[in-house]
Amino acid sequence: MVLSKKRIQELAASGAPGDRKKIGSLEAWVSIAVNLIIAAIKFIFGFLSSSVSLLADAMHTLSDVLSSGIVLMGFRISAQPPDRSHPFGHGRMELISAVIMATLLFAVGVEFLKDGVWRLISPEFTTLSTWGFAAVAVTLLMKEGLARFAIWLGNLIQSKALIADGHHHRSDALSTIVVLLALAGVKLGYPWLDGAGGIVV
Repeated sequence: MVLSKKRIQELAASGAPGDRKKIGSLEAWVSIAVNLIIAAIKFIFGFLSSSVSLLADAMHTLSDVLSSGIVLMGFRISAQPPDRSHPFGHGRMELISAVIMATLLFAVGVEFLKDGVWRLISPEFTTLSTWGFAAVAVTLLMKEGLARFAIWLGNLIQSKALIADGHHHRSDALSTIVVLLALAGVKLGYPWLDGAGGIVV
């Protein structure tokens, strides 16, 4: 679905459930497509360099794909008309989807916290190439762009789910900064920083 900025603002101004669904679906599909590309880049260079912090960051990005899928589902359900079981409509599904996203991110974080602690105890040198650094740096810019896009749309239609998805994207961008700093430290001779970076992510 390709919509111009003017058309998006028109849909937001209408406030109709169907138009909210269109905006929510737009954000979700754009996020899913871009995040799949970013996750693939991080996984490839994470495996090549054996970096736990970069692999953790790749999983963080992959969780964004899941969260965007939840956003998509939430908007589809919330756009449904009231029925006998839901006489006031299904609007709360947006809020529920925001809570689900937070729970997923927490679960992923716990797993990589354990991996980071293990790598901190038993540090290993990683070998991320210059091309790897450049590719990961590009994903950082892509994630910040996604964050701004989602938050802008969320503010337009006052959607907590879209704003939460935007902050999820931004947390991934911030974690990528941590990863790049950690891997730069590894190159300087401090292998334990990879584990520390995984813990921070």
